[in-house]
Amino acid sequence: MLVLLLLERVLLGGKVLNVGGGMVNNEIKDLDPNSPFTLFLILVLLLLAQNHNLEEIIDRTRSFVLETKRSIEGIRSGLHAMNTSMETFQANVFDMHKK
Repeated sequence: MLVLLLLERVLLGGKVLNVGGGMVNNEIKDLDPNSPFTLFLILVLLLLAQNHNLEEIIDRTRSFVLETKRSIEGIRSGLHAMNTSMETFQANVFDMHKK
């Protein structure tokens, strides 16, 4: 029901209540009807209104994206540590050649 109400307000270009984490805040925001974000929101709301399992699919996709992000951050920190070790090794080798 909330999805249909939000969709109606978005399509009519009215003001929409800011919905976050299942709770409705008292903040009112204007949505630009020509904004790509608004068009994406309309698409998501239409899909949610038609497919009740879509929330579960979106939740699983979100979990996958977050785990991928964490994995990439781990790889990035590992590469950074390896680079630091190589720079230290290079500096030590350079010092040995100097002596």
